[in-house]
Amino acid sequence: LGVDNSILLYDQPDTVIGCLKKAEEWINKIREEDKDTPILLCLDSLAGQSSVEENKEIGEFSPTDGARRAMEVGQGLRQLRPILMKNKVCFIVINQTRINIGQMYGDNTAKSGGGKSLEFWCDVSLITTSNKTSDVLKDEAGNIVGMKGTIKNKKNKTSIPFRECEFKVTYNVGLERTYGILPIFVAEGKLDKKGGWYCTKSGRKFQESEFIEGKVTLNEILTPPTV
Repeated sequence: LGVDNSILLYDQPDTVIGCLKKAEEWINKIREEDKDTPILLCLDSLAGQSSVEENKEIGEFSPTDGARRAMEVGQGLRQLRPILMKNKVCFIVINQTRINIGQMYGDNTAKSGGGKSLEFWCDVSLITTSNKTSDVLKDEAGNIVGMKGTIKNKKNKTSIPFRECEFKVTYNVGLERTYGILPIFVAEGKLDKKGGWYCTKSGRKFQESEFIEGKVTLNEILTPPTV
């Protein structure tokens, strides 16, 4: 996905509370040496961490286990949030969606693990969706080299919410930063589009493939025509 593993700290605590405590421990250790550099933490994933399940055998689970798990997540985030704000930390929590069995109307998807507390405490909530058949990217030989999809902004305390965009990621490379930007330029009037061709205000015509290959730069698109 484009992550530089040489500068990545990795740990695998056994429980949700263990993950949150480890996050606090790392923040304190880093701040002992470095007071200003922003910190990025990622929990992958909330649904994959155990809670009350670790001390039970298969078949011993009860309906109240989910409620206790949600309480642990809520309490942990309530204690961790002031630490994140004080130390300039961006904390990314990945969670999965599940299908509510038997639901007839409305949105039948629901978050797994953590209850409503994560959605309440987060400042930005992004819903990522992709189709595992139609959204895969293949090279000329037919090998799968990446995927594309859609990101919907469900909650945002820092900017305008309820917007969405498309993404494209190539494995072992990372996100294509300019993917999906041409339609935005068309909507804002910076580009004109006729069929499969784009035209800049200076009269330069090109296709999307030329832009992806770097034959047309953002400066060429955004530079106003000379009079």
